[in-house]
Amino acid sequence: PPELPEPTDEEEDLEEEGEEHIQDIDQRFHEELADTFLRGIHGGHKCENVEVEISGVRFAYDKTALDCGQAMLEAIILDQPPKDTIPALKKLLPKWGPTLAKQFSNENEDQLEAVYTLQSLVEHSPEYQSSFMMLLHTFYNADILSEEAVLQWSREVAQEAADSLEATLLKQCAPFLQWLQEDDDEDEEDEEEDDEDEDEDGKKPAARGGVDDEEDDEDEDDEDGAAPALAKKAPAGKGDEDDDDDDEDEDE
Repeated sequence: PPELPEPTDEEEDLEEEGEEHIQDIDQRFHEELADTFLRGIHGGHKCENVEVEISGVRFAYDKTALDCGQAMLEAIILDQPPKDTIPALKKLLPKWGPTLAKQFSNENEDQLEAVYTLQSLVEHSPEYQSSFMMLLHTFYNADILSEEAVLQWSREVAQEAADSLEATLLKQCAPFLQWLQEDDDEDEEDEEEDDEDEDEDGKKPAARGGVDDEEDDEDEDDEDGAAPALAKKAPAGKGDEDDDDDDEDEDE
């Protein structure tokens, strides 16, 4: 195939300007969304009113709900000094957790991206790195991160080098990940037991049906056999009375 011509200096400058423009837009989006979200939190506004404002910012910048969720995660964490982050989140998330969770509509994929957002946050703000496991646990308890998303993240970063940030975070999260894995295994065992119970329950109606069928057959035999026998006795009795009357008439 023919070789493409090298870009001119002017084209390279235009490309760099385009990239810078996109970065500026992304920066303004993050700043405006963070301000909107935090203003609602600090002002004690209703969640539904803040959600309307967040949607307005999202559509103004042509962003996705996931973009909003990632910006909101960063905002609510960085709003507090590291030592106060976890206690503050535990107070805020009962109210604001559902608003955050709505931004991750595609649960497994979006929530996995949320975990990577937290990883990126502690990478760029190392002072929060020691709180990474508790951040995962806190957002998991608030139903913002799923068990599947956290375990998937752990599997994906397990191949990283031993001296990497991912390896450090994975080691820190080991107790939480072990607890999640054990809980996941128990859920699978419960599901298997439920399936076995359903199979047994599925067999019981058949057995019950057999008993009912036998009882129904017996009832039908009683009805079909007893009723005709009684019906036959009535003519027999009537015949005896007629014979006695005839005998009396003959004697007379």
